[in-house]
Parts: sequence; structure tokens; C-alpha cells
Amino acid sequence: MERKFYFPSLTERGKPFLVVHKGPVFSLNYHLVDYCYNVTYTSRNGSLVLNPIKNLLCHFRVHLPYGNRVLLRLQMGDDKLMTTTVATTTTTSTTIKNDSAQSREDETLDKIKLSSFDVMMMTDSLNKSDNRGGGGGGDTLKLNHDDDDDDDDGDRDCDGLHVVVWDGSLTWNHCSKNGDPKRDIQVWSQKNIVTIKISARTPIINSESSGYPVVKFWYHAEPVLDIVGSCKFGEVLVKQFCVSVVHVRHTWDESEKYCEKRGGHLASVRDENSQNIIDNFLINK
Repeated sequence: MERKFYFPSLTERGKPFLVVHKGPVFSLNYHLVDYCYNVTYTSRNGSLVLNPIKNLLCHFRVHLPYGNRVLLRLQMGDDKLMTTTVATTTTTSTTIKNDSAQSREDETLDKIKLSSFDVMMMTDSLNKSDNRGGGGGGDTLKLNHDDDDDDDDGDRDCDGLHVVVWDGSLTWNHCSKNGDPKRDIQVWSQKNIVTIKISARTPIINSESSGYPVVKFWYHAEPVLDIVGSCKFGEVLVKQFCVSVVHVRHTWDESEKYCEKRGGHLASVRDENSQNIIDNFLINK
């Protein structure tokens, strides 16, 4: 039986330790990982620019509260060709949940045009005639079923930058090298989580270009009105009430006082529909 464990920064959580019971026989291998190995974005919107200069393995996850879909735009290519025109909607600072948590500067997001199909849709704008173009018609890409726990995912066959995007069991991947046309991917997720794996392996170096393409992505939350209504980010609508989850252990009386101080009350489950909403909220939080 094989197990993999990830230990965040030692400076924040202390040294990792292993407790062994009785007398098992086992082997143990460990290695350091890159700073971007396990980064989770949890705020309403955020962005990232990644410009690898050496071999790199990154895992980014956008994990929004239940009742929100992820609108994601991802670009790969020469930094000079990247989109610089953005929409006028101002975003808030990004919350990053990892060993090197830090806030991003406020910036604006590109407008995203997506298909209305109720599945993960990825529109690829690839200008084949002019690398400086921002894209033309959007063709819906075919998505394959894959396992995001696989460490390979085809990146060993990519001499350059390999990007994989998961939405549940749906996946899309692309290998990009310097000099390739810019790729402009737009995603509307099925649920509230999207995972992005970026791996940079030994590129082919020549006299014209070397190193890796640049990766940029923006995302923002798109609320599902049937679930959240006009409630705040992180809340769901149960009948006429906005319900949120508090991660604090209290007795019943203490919980009621806790809610009252914040202008609310403990939620009462009065029917099966309310129960289903709250169950999904807790499971997919």
C-alpha cells in the first residue's frame, strides 16, 4: 500500500512527524516541493502570473463556497502577447490558503464569454495566422475523463510547459513551448472547484528562444441564483433566510448567543428541501 503526504511550511506548523505502532516494515522517501505545489484560492476572485525559469511543478485549486461556479480565463504564451485590456469590474485581494499565504494586489478581470451549456465548457481562442492576435472564433474543446491524482498526466512527454485543468472528472491539457501561438482558454465550471496543474520540464533551447512560456489566469465567482439568491458570498438561501456556516464548537445555548451577536439565529430545518440545501452546503463547503 502506497501513501503520499504533503507537509506545509515548517515555520508555520512545526516539524512533521511520523508515529509508528507495533513493528511494521516500510520504506520512506521524501523530497522538497516547489513553493506553488499546493496553493488554494478561496476568495471571490483572484489572478496569477507564472513565469517559470526552471523545472517546476505547481498545483493551484480554486475552491469557492457552495452555490458558486468558477469563471476562469487562462492564457499561455509570450508575455508580450498576453492580454492587457481588462474589464472595469474591480476585484478584491486574493486569499491564498497555503504555506506562503499572501495577498495579491487589487486588479481587474477580463470579461469572460462562455457557453450556456450546463457542463464544463472550455472555449479556446487560437489565432493560427498571427501570434499577436487575441483569438478568433471559440471552439468548444473535447474534455476527457481523467484522474487528477496521477502525477504524470502526460507531462513527461512535454518538453516545455504542460497545463492540465480539472473540473471533477473532466479534464483538458495542453503542452506549450516558446514560439507556439498564444492559447486563450475560458472555463465555466460545473461546480465550485477547479484544479490547475502546471509543470515545466526541460525546454528545447535554441538561438531564437529559450525558457518557458508565461502562464496567466484570472477567475471570479459566478453565483448560482437558485442556490444563493441575493445572499452574501459564502451564504446560501434557505427559504427567506441567508444561511452561513460557523466553524466554532459551541453548545446549543452558546451557539444561539453567538448568532444573536451577529444579527442572526440558529438555522432551523423544517422540511426536506431545506435539509438537502444545508447538507449540500456542508458537504461542498
